[in-house]
Amino acid sequence: MPSKSHTTSFVHYEIPPEVSDYIIDHVWDSKPTLASCSLVCRVWANRSRHHLFRVVDVAIKRCSKLDKFIAFLRSSPHLASSIRHLTLHGTIADDQLGYTTWFYVTAETLLCCVDQLAHIVELSLRGVRLTGSIGKGGGLSVARNVHQGVMRPVQRLLLSYIFADPDVLFQTMQYFPKLHHLFTEAVYWTIETGQSNEVYSTSATPLSLETITVGGGSSHNVTSHLFPRLERNFDATALRYLALHFDRLDSSPETSHFMACAGPRLEGLHITIGRRARVTTCIAAERLVDTLRLDQCTALVEFGFNLEATFARSKDPSLAWSLLGSIAVKLPKSICRLVVTHRLDFETLRVGLQDWNWSSMDAVLSDKRLTKLTIRSPTNSPDKGNELKHRTHPMKLSEVFFRTSLPRLSNAHVLTFETY
Repeated sequence: MPSKSHTTSFVHYEIPPEVSDYIIDHVWDSKPTLASCSLVCRVWANRSRHHLFRVVDVAIKRCSKLDKFIAFLRSSPHLASSIRHLTLHGTIADDQLGYTTWFYVTAETLLCCVDQLAHIVELSLRGVRLTGSIGKGGGLSVARNVHQGVMRPVQRLLLSYIFADPDVLFQTMQYFPKLHHLFTEAVYWTIETGQSNEVYSTSATPLSLETITVGGGSSHNVTSHLFPRLERNFDATALRYLALHFDRLDSSPETSHFMACAGPRLEGLHITIGRRARVTTCIAAERLVDTLRLDQCTALVEFGFNLEATFARSKDPSLAWSLLGSIAVKLPKSICRLVVTHRLDFETLRVGLQDWNWSSMDAVLSDKRLTKLTIRSPTNSPDKGNELKHRTHPMKLSEVFFRTSLPRLSNAHVLTFETY
């Protein structure tokens, strides 16, 4: 009999692209897994690359390295199109000592780098000295060879440990017409701040910043010298949230003028009193409160107040809390949410603030439309003696203290408590 030939048939299964995309998106934060997925096939490689190069952090020691990075982006547009968050920074040594190697870059080179990233959303600069090139007439020119009509999609700009000319910095910001969020921390000027280069022309489209966060380290520099430049070409009606960190209790006229311009449309305001600021007199506190122009913030819905660690060590914390009392009086009735962050342990609260004018604070805040008053307290390790005596965690003791001191707010079920 003739022999029968046996053939084996293989069935080729293909995973639908929607399923494979879902699998890769599920491991978006695991770079080793994404690297393995990129080796499966071309389809998986494209989706994996989208997440692998979403966040890029580049440490720059020399300008030539940035030039090489720009050349790499030009030669690999398929990778450049995946970058959403780009960080350029110098060599970090220590949080307190700063940077061992500062990254020197011209605004023109920086913008040239951004131009290679078609989908960039966030640009972060840390440990950078930003300079401008010399223009006609001897004045600083930000970018003579940069295309004005390029629509750069940067929406968030984060600046930490920056040395720059204030005009160069502001003019660079104007090249990002979609910029909505600005964060500054430890920003210092490289020229005499009393001088100003009038050679700049303002952008046709005003900046539409929705959020401005002025962190510690150089808040006076930003509020005194960057805020006035913002007002030159800035749509104040777009600003919704403002956070100010006061390194010291100084009432600058520039801050007052900026608040008069942007305050009526603010929906959120957060104030931090820095560790180096010391409330020694009520006069200084009143001046700072007047600078904020809270009575003009008629659209304000949320207000945050942060008392830093200096006051936790103060022998008389009531002076610092009197600043909160002055602010509470001037808060508009539109306020719905109030967040107070402090660093006092229970014993300091009990000894230093037992006789403070809580009844006045309770009455003032009860007249507002508050729906939520959140008090954020530090997570202290339980004191053994205190724990044995009261058989209660210090956090619970602090909560009882505030509920007893603010009975009307407590009965209205407005008080909430958090730890950090």
